Amino acid sequence: MITPMPPVIRPYVPDRDADWLADLHARLYAREAGFDARFGKLVEEILAEFAATHDPRRERGFVAEEVAGRSGAVPGVISSEAQRGISGAVPGEGLGKVAGEARGQIRNAVPSKVPGEARGQIQGEVPGGAPGEAPSDAPGAPRRLGSIFCVAEGHEVARLRLFLLHPEARGQGLGRRLLGVCTEFARAAGYRRMVLSTHESHRAACRLYAATGWRCLSAHPVTRFGQALVEQQWGRAL
Repeated sequence: MITPMPPVIRPYVPDRDADWLADLHARLYAREAGFDARFGKLVEEILAEFAATHDPRRERGFVAEEVAGRSGAVPGVISSEAQRGISGAVPGEGLGKVAGEARGQIRNAVPSKVPGEARGQIQGEVPGGAPGEAPSDAPGAPRRLGSIFCVAEGHEVARLRLFLLHPEARGQGLGRRLLGVCTEFARAAGYRRMVLSTHESHRAACRLYAATGWRCLSAHPVTRFGQALVEQQWGRAL
């Protein structure tokens, strides 16, 4: 009996992943949080800006992907294929630690800085949705399961963004791995702190943040995307 390989974590590639990621955000947030169409449009704008303007040394996007039948992956190492943004970055260990020789080697798919109004409006891990709600991958292609981004907030501060998992991938430790990979990248890139914005209703994500060294710094009521929300600001030292 062949044991399925665990999901791999590879660089975000705009031409390959942008439509999928924007649609997944729009569908899941609409279904579970009641967000209106403005949210999906905002994600599209952020990803378009990402594709046009980025700093590959200090900003990265990562995608978790299920690769059926792939062999030869070594946990904790980013493959040479993945460094070119083609495929196959291998999973990190435990909290997403990346082996020292692999840190900072990915040179593709870097999230851009975005205008101030948009900053902080893409929150943490999305609430669950029905398995059929998100767009499918092409027949025979690896299934994409989630994403996470590290972008520059300032010279010493990084912002975590677009942290999302498909409902079928939750509860298996993949969110923790993605968060660990992103945190390790930020540390290796020279940032001293990370920050993120999320909503109080994203309880699973908030529990994960609290368990991995993050602290809620503030909370205040807002109305966005047609919903009354409590927006939270979180931060951690690196």
